[in-house]
Amino acid sequence: VTGNRFPGAPDWTWTVSGTYTDQLSGDWEWFSRVDYRHRGKYMIDPTNVAWIGGTDIVDMHLGVKNGPILIEGFVKNLTDNQNFANGTKGNDSLSSVLAPNRNEIRLWLPQKRTFGVRGSYSF
Repeated sequence: VTGNRFPGAPDWTWTVSGTYTDQLSGDWEWFSRVDYRHRGKYMIDPTNVAWIGGTDIVDMHLGVKNGPILIEGFVKNLTDNQNFANGTKGNDSLSSVLAPNRNEIRLWLPQKRTFGVRGSYSF
Protein backbone atom coordinates (compact mmCIF):
# COMPACT_ATOMS: atom_id res chain seq x y z
CA VAL A 1 0.00 0.00 0.00
CA THR A 2 2.98 2.30 -0.34
CA GLY A 3 1.93 5.52 -2.02
CA ASN A 4 -1.79 5.03 -1.34
CA ARG A 5 -3.93 7.60 0.38
CA PHE A 6 -4.49 7.16 4.11
CA PRO A 7 -7.96 5.63 4.76
CA GLY A 8 -10.60 7.80 6.43
CA ALA A 9 -8.79 11.07 5.77
CA PRO A 10 -10.23 13.30 3.03
CA ASP A 11 -7.92 15.74 1.27
CA TRP A 12 -10.22 18.66 2.11
CA THR A 13 -12.80 19.32 4.81
CA TRP A 14 -14.21 22.77 5.41
CA THR A 15 -17.26 24.64 6.68
CA VAL A 16 -18.61 28.10 5.89
CA SER A 17 -21.37 29.70 7.96
CA GLY A 18 -23.14 33.00 7.56
CA THR A 19 -25.56 34.63 10.00
CA TYR A 20 -27.76 37.68 9.61
CA THR A 21 -29.60 39.27 12.56
CA ASP A 22 -31.95 42.26 12.58
CA GLN A 23 -34.55 43.95 14.77
CA LEU A 24 -38.06 42.51 14.37
CA SER A 25 -40.31 44.34 16.83
CA GLY A 26 -39.79 45.67 20.33
CA ASP A 27 -37.21 43.49 22.07
CA TRP A 28 -37.54 40.72 19.47
CA GLU A 29 -34.83 40.03 16.90
CA TRP A 30 -34.96 37.70 13.91
CA PHE A 31 -32.03 35.77 12.50
CA SER A 32 -31.13 33.51 9.62
CA ARG A 33 -28.11 31.24 9.32
CA VAL A 34 -26.78 29.04 6.54
CA ASP A 35 -24.12 26.37 7.15
CA TYR A 36 -22.27 24.83 4.20
CA ARG A 37 -20.12 21.76 4.95
CA HIS A 38 -17.79 20.04 2.49
CA ARG A 39 -15.91 16.79 2.89
CA GLY A 40 -13.79 15.57 0.00
CA LYS A 41 -13.49 12.04 -1.34
CA TYR A 42 -11.83 9.64 1.05
CA MET A 43 -10.64 6.05 0.99
CA ILE A 44 -12.23 3.38 3.16
CA ASP A 45 -9.44 0.80 3.12
CA PRO A 46 -5.63 0.92 2.88
CA THR A 47 -5.64 -0.61 -0.63
CA ASN A 48 -7.65 2.41 -1.91
CA VAL A 49 -10.10 0.12 -3.71
CA ALA A 50 -13.17 1.34 -1.78
CA TRP A 51 -13.93 5.03 -1.36
CA ILE A 52 -16.72 7.47 -0.51
CA GLY A 53 -17.31 10.41 -2.81
CA GLY A 54 -17.22 14.00 -1.66
CA THR A 55 -20.26 15.44 0.11
CA ASP A 56 -21.67 18.94 0.30
CA ILE A 57 -24.32 19.54 2.96
CA VAL A 58 -26.32 22.76 3.41
CA ASP A 59 -28.27 23.47 6.62
CA MET A 60 -30.57 26.48 7.08
CA HIS A 61 -31.97 28.12 10.23
CA LEU A 62 -34.54 30.90 10.62
CA GLY A 63 -35.81 32.13 13.96
CA VAL A 64 -36.64 34.81 16.49
CA LYS A 65 -35.18 35.59 19.91
CA ASN A 66 -35.94 37.84 22.83
CA GLY A 67 -33.38 37.69 25.63
CA PRO A 68 -33.52 34.12 26.99
CA ILE A 69 -36.28 32.97 24.57
CA LEU A 70 -35.35 31.43 21.23
CA ILE A 71 -37.66 29.87 18.62
CA GLU A 72 -36.21 28.60 15.38
CA GLY A 73 -37.14 26.54 12.36
CA PHE A 74 -34.46 24.58 10.54
CA VAL A 75 -33.78 22.35 7.56
CA LYS A 76 -30.89 19.90 7.71
CA ASN A 77 -29.47 18.66 4.37
CA LEU A 78 -31.43 21.25 2.40
CA THR A 79 -30.09 20.03 -0.96
CA ASP A 80 -30.95 16.39 -0.11
CA ASN A 81 -27.41 15.05 -0.62
CA GLN A 82 -27.64 11.27 -1.12
CA ASN A 83 -23.97 10.26 -0.78
CA PHE A 84 -23.10 7.75 1.91
CA ALA A 85 -22.42 9.52 5.21
CA ASN A 86 -19.44 7.37 6.19
CA GLY A 87 -17.70 4.09 5.52
CA THR A 88 -15.13 1.89 7.16
CA LYS A 89 -13.45 -1.46 6.69
CA GLY A 90 -15.26 -3.88 8.98
CA ASN A 91 -13.04 -4.90 11.81
CA ASP A 92 -14.22 -5.14 15.38
CA SER A 93 -13.44 -7.57 18.18
CA LEU A 94 -16.59 -9.68 17.68
CA SER A 95 -16.06 -10.04 13.91
CA SER A 96 -12.42 -10.96 14.46
CA VAL A 97 -13.41 -13.84 16.76
CA LEU A 98 -16.47 -15.14 14.88
CA ALA A 99 -15.24 -14.73 11.30
CA PRO A 100 -11.55 -13.79 11.25
CA ASN A 101 -11.14 -14.15 7.47
CA ARG A 102 -14.17 -12.09 6.50
CA ASN A 103 -13.61 -8.93 4.52
CA GLU A 104 -16.38 -6.38 4.72
CA ILE A 105 -17.04 -2.73 4.22
CA ARG A 106 -19.57 -0.96 6.42
CA LEU A 107 -21.46 2.02 5.05
CA TRP A 108 -23.61 4.59 6.84
CA LEU A 109 -26.69 5.74 4.96
CA PRO A 110 -26.96 9.45 4.14
CA GLN A 111 -28.73 11.82 6.48
CA LYS A 112 -32.19 12.50 5.05
CA ARG A 113 -33.50 16.01 4.61
CA THR A 114 -34.97 16.95 7.99
CA PHE A 115 -37.30 19.79 8.93
CA GLY A 116 -37.89 20.89 12.48
CA VAL A 117 -38.75 23.57 14.98
CA ARG A 118 -36.98 24.07 18.26
CA GLY A 119 -37.42 26.38 21.17
CA SER A 120 -35.31 27.12 24.19
CA TYR A 121 -35.30 29.23 27.31
CA SER A 122 -32.00 30.11 28.96
CA PHE A 123 -31.96 30.90 32.67
